[in-house]
Amino acid sequence: MCVFDASKRLRERGFSPLRLQDRLVSAAARRALAILGEQSVVALIFHMTTLTGLKEKELLSNYAEFEKALWASLGYGAEIMLKRFGEEFIRYTHGRGIEFGDVLDEVRRNAPAVFARSILQGENAALLYTSSGFRDRVVSAFFEPIEGGGVMAALVDGHSSLPPSVARATYSELKGRHGRFALEGRVAEWTSAVRPEETALRLAKDNTWLLENGLSEPSHDSVGQRKTALLCAYDLTRMDEASAAKAAELHDFVVVEGLQSIYARG
Repeated sequence: MCVFDASKRLRERGFSPLRLQDRLVSAAARRALAILGEQSVVALIFHMTTLTGLKEKELLSNYAEFEKALWASLGYGAEIMLKRFGEEFIRYTHGRGIEFGDVLDEVRRNAPAVFARSILQGENAALLYTSSGFRDRVVSAFFEPIEGGGVMAALVDGHSSLPPSVARATYSELKGRHGRFALEGRVAEWTSAVRPEETALRLAKDNTWLLENGLSEPSHDSVGQRKTALLCAYDLTRMDEASAAKAAELHDFVVVEGLQSIYARG
């Protein structure tokens, strides 16, 4: 089993704990305001940042400041926006009829799954696990995205509870196919086959098989990075520390079994 001091190694490589609550507050705020239309949202955010003296990112990730600025800007109209905000925020935890504080508690208790649901197109995350049960729970959450639409696909061995809508294959299956492409080309060929051109894709891969067979990982560009939300899993029990650190460095976010914090580059 890999002896991997994840927190220390990630910090050494420029990662730091992600403020997941702030990330979700910002996402829910943007989705709640979207009903107003793009131009109105731009004008409203400009007004609120002027009132508070905060930058847009700071304002939208701080619920207390966001709520106060909405009331100051919209009066009783803020009540509608805050109701929409609450509905959007609760979707990340699958809560039903619970208080906002309870939702925040769930974010803290189940951060890996909550984060997995929030991975957006253009983002990529590494999942370092020691038990298949943890991997499967996070991968399943990944296929419950907040943003709907697109195609879902998995290159994962041994996961029996994926939704029927998820297209499935394994690296060994793709490697064994006849054809002129190397493995990277076959992965790209497969992902192109399961989704129409330019369609959004949520792709989960367990890359442990690649490491054990001495093969390089397909580049993110090969699966259309801009239109792809990507989660790459690695079994720490079948890796050494150098391999685990290298796997983490290939991604913008890192989820590690046993650590409640999600780590983000920079």
